[in-house]
Amino acid sequence: MDQKKIFVSYRHGHSDPYAGWLRDRLAQYFGSSHVFMDVRSLDPGVDFPKVIVQAIAACDVLIALIGADWTGAAEGRSRISDKNDWVRQEVETALDSGIRVIPVLLQGAQLPSVQEIPSSLGRIRDKNALTLTSGTFEDDMRRLVSAITSVDSGDWGDDPAKRLERGRTIRFAEMDRQYRLLFDFSKLQHRNNPFIQPGFRRGQLDRLTDNLDPDEEVALMFLCNLWVDKEVATLKSDQGSSRALAALTHRRVIYVPYSGSKSVQFIPYPQIINLDRGLTTIILTLAQGNIGISSVKPLGKLPLALQYIGDRLTGL
Repeated sequence: MDQKKIFVSYRHGHSDPYAGWLRDRLAQYFGSSHVFMDVRSLDPGVDFPKVIVQAIAACDVLIALIGADWTGAAEGRSRISDKNDWVRQEVETALDSGIRVIPVLLQGAQLPSVQEIPSSLGRIRDKNALTLTSGTFEDDMRRLVSAITSVDSGDWGDDPAKRLERGRTIRFAEMDRQYRLLFDFSKLQHRNNPFIQPGFRRGQLDRLTDNLDPDEEVALMFLCNLWVDKEVATLKSDQGSSRALAALTHRRVIYVPYSGSKSVQFIPYPQIINLDRGLTTIILTLAQGNIGISSVKPLGKLPLALQYIGDRLTGL
């Protein structure tokens, strides 16, 4: 039995029966524990967003079941255009993380047009889609199983360290989406401090760190503190700040060497090792933004700029 891990993404409604049949048949071949589908795979009372992100991070392939109602337009509005839509977020996460996405068209449905989907999902139109209909169900399933079996886990494989790296990348991509949902960067009233606006609740950020390992939590909470609580970030030489910054910069810490300097430089911090590209990208992206510096001296103050937040994960 091939040990591929499969995530079944579908829109609740007309696609429910097909999703159930598909999940049962895939479980027969790959094993029930290797096929994730929300209704049958979630225990009562679990944190739905967290479990979904963990499941996608662990999978080798995501099956996107696309029925006639996949975009949600049949309900009088396009649900897929909503950033909070879970079908959209599931497929986006897989596409952004390099996980193989196989579109499966149900009962004669077509891939949505470019105009019907957000640009973040445009890549799904480049994928080779399979079909699934009641009249040819067995033949369609054989083709799908063959396609899944041929998926190469690539660089990730079963190496725990590499799967951890992919999981971190997926979690940080999900965090970025959640941050962007909290703030409309195009309508900020306080450009120097984008976190001063109605409706913000600090707990919405805190809960995103629930499933991080200790180093990740130190690093992310450090950045959350800077993004949310202060307009001016003071870089201190205490152990916590140094450790967090070192983790985020791949064995480096932020250091402003001279008063009046117009750039941020990095110095080695060799005590931190075995860090992944997701952590590295976050802080390097921040540092590459337009950084205004006032009252600069070694380990001085860096005003946070809007580009810090808006562009922080563009390299992932």
